[in-house]
Amino acid sequence: MSNDIQMGAINEAGAQSNLVGKANSDGVQGLGAGSFSGVAGFGDPKGSGPGIIGTGQGPGAPGVKGIGFEGIDSSSITACGVYGQAGRRNSDGTANCNGVEGRGSGTYAGVAGFGDVSLSAAGGIGIYAQGGAPLATSGQPGGPGVYAVGFGGPLYTPLNETAGVYGVGGVSDGPGVLGQGTTVLADGVRGSATGGSGVHGISGSGSGVKAESNSGVGVQASSSSGTGVVATGGQFGLIASTNLPGGLAARFDGKVLINGSLTIVGGKKSAAVPFPDGSHRLLYCVESPESWFEDFGFGQLVNGQAEVHLDPGFSSIIADGDYHVAITEYEDHNALYITKRSSTGFTVRSKTAKANGAFSYRVTAKRKDILAPRFEEVSL
Repeated sequence: MSNDIQMGAINEAGAQSNLVGKANSDGVQGLGAGSFSGVAGFGDPKGSGPGIIGTGQGPGAPGVKGIGFEGIDSSSITACGVYGQAGRRNSDGTANCNGVEGRGSGTYAGVAGFGDVSLSAAGGIGIYAQGGAPLATSGQPGGPGVYAVGFGGPLYTPLNETAGVYGVGGVSDGPGVLGQGTTVLADGVRGSATGGSGVHGISGSGSGVKAESNSGVGVQASSSSGTGVVATGGQFGLIASTNLPGGLAARFDGKVLINGSLTIVGGKKSAAVPFPDGSHRLLYCVESPESWFEDFGFGQLVNGQAEVHLDPGFSSIIADGDYHVAITEYEDHNALYITKRSSTGFTVRSKTAKANGAFSYRVTAKRKDILAPRFEEVSL
């Protein structure tokens, strides 16, 4: 009882001295010993009274201030400024109370953490959170390190994965997690992984990942040795468009590989060819209602006849059957014509038995490895 009376006297004296500005004494001061606390407070187990309540009086004065001191030896906690732990009240070991709870006022945070900002700062963390382990018989993963819900969002529900940070958006399409860079090159959100995805976005019906930029790049992806962008879709794997007149929907710097059909609809196919005047001019492709391969070559008539052998590589990729041969004579050979067409070649003859001279030929044959019906209809 004497200790209680003496403590009350110290508290009263300290408070009165502070009010009149004659002393800087503490209202309550305690010094722990061993593993016990300097000051301990316990609310009524049958009521809702707090264990300890602190109210700051002056501008910038905290209600409760805790400073950890190095050298504390504990198997469960390290030296910390404030330590809070939820109580165990239910028979299954769970609790219905928070370890630390803060409620903000105005535009201020309920709980705020700041890393060391002094000139000798060592990169301290503002807030550190680690998810809790699940019950051994629950069959569920542990809890998230941080579970944050925007105003108007749903209450806490168990997760199906052990997330470091889990954010749920609030009303008016509020984002679950919002990150904003403060300088020109600062990232708003940065994700890194050693083997998995740096950033993984999932959506039931909207965009998995959405990116916008007013003047820069909407999405930038790069890989030092792998693939920069992989797009897989049901109807379309990738859609690219431009909203500027004369703009390009896509640009490829380097070789382009297409495993499948390249369908050009409503446009032109052309090559930009450099001209001697330094400009580039368009040369267009010749289109055909069927898929054809062509080969060209020269031949020499001897006594009115020449044997032409098709290139073996060309023969291996064209369909068996008829092919077209166009002959151009460069001298008067008295009308050249084709005989003995086969899968390996053909014979060129002249009506003049003794004709000699040069000619060229053009062979056109259907492609062997694909089926391309004539005037095949396509749906856009």
